[in-house]
Amino acid sequence: MKNLFIAALLSFSIGINAQSIQCPADQTVHAFDLDQDYNSYGTPIVSGPGNYQVTDSRTIVDNACQGSFGIQTTITYNLVDVVTTAVLASCQQVINVQRADLSEFTFPEDYIIAEASLDDLTPQVTGYVEPLDYFNNSSVHIYTYADQVINSGPGVKILRTWTILDWCNGETREDIQIINVATLVTVGSGPLSVINCSDEPVEVDNVIVRTDVPSYTIDYGTCSTSSSDLLSFVNCVAALNDIPANNNFILELEKDIDYLNGVSTLDLVLTQRHILGQSIFDESCKTLAADVNNDGRISAVDLLETRKLILGIYSSLPQSPSWRFYKQSVQGAVLDLTGDLKFSKSLFPLTELKIIAVKVGDVNNSAQR
Repeated sequence: MKNLFIAALLSFSIGINAQSIQCPADQTVHAFDLDQDYNSYGTPIVSGPGNYQVTDSRTIVDNACQGSFGIQTTITYNLVDVVTTAVLASCQQVINVQRADLSEFTFPEDYIIAEASLDDLTPQVTGYVEPLDYFNNSSVHIYTYADQVINSGPGVKILRTWTILDWCNGETREDIQIINVATLVTVGSGPLSVINCSDEPVEVDNVIVRTDVPSYTIDYGTCSTSSSDLLSFVNCVAALNDIPANNNFILELEKDIDYLNGVSTLDLVLTQRHILGQSIFDESCKTLAADVNNDGRISAVDLLETRKLILGIYSSLPQSPSWRFYKQSVQGAVLDLTGDLKFSKSLFPLTELKIIAVKVGDVNNSAQR
């Protein structure tokens, strides 16, 4: 009887001192609130003597469109003997992840762009469907968007239709985001060549085409990259834009750098002699170049403005760009150089166009082109 009592006591003592591990309670969480690292769902409780450590492993089951929960993650906690690496005890915790409903997503708000060109009317980043982190791991919900550009008034509006698809049941939810482009910037052609009064080529930085049709924005298509000369570029733009025959296309040429290029004291002397009647300019180009303040006549004011430019008082001319451009001939009709760069739609396609570039202040035509 005594031996039986000792055996029972020994067995009871071993049971009290055995190592054990108790897992945190199972959790049910919403997909938007899931802790991807699973660190916030509790820690196991361990007891008993010995030298051991706790390890864990995870089994993640993506049920996709099956079962009550979208994802079920089973975390297995093991109590491991440090010396023998034997598993002394283990338990499991289950994290059930609820699927999101389409009504729970938030679409991007309306978006404003201060200015954009026709090439920029499909901006990529105007917000996201939220929560963004959810979509990085979801196999059930997918979102996309499609744009409709409306260009019939001041600026441009883009209707961006966002669509979320629930892959399991095929249901969708849509929302229209209005992207407001306040100012539409005209891109132009990029570098093209015209000529100066000596029939030498002058590279223009940009050619912009406008129209006198109210609230009309020119569509360049691929003209800016496919046309290598001014005539081809203008004809290409005119073919793409079907404005009324009695309206005009208007050219704006840009070359507004290095105001001092070609301008020297010799130009001052030549202009002064013209004003005094000692040597009158015999070419329209010289007269146009000498009109530095762009008021349509040559006077002492032009001499003063030119001198300020030469002395470095001016870095640019206050009343004139560095280069001005004039129409000399269209469709074979020779003109007395005019700054009116309007062309009726009815003239197109043009077979001949001659634009003259004049370097302001450079009377003797010595500017580097």
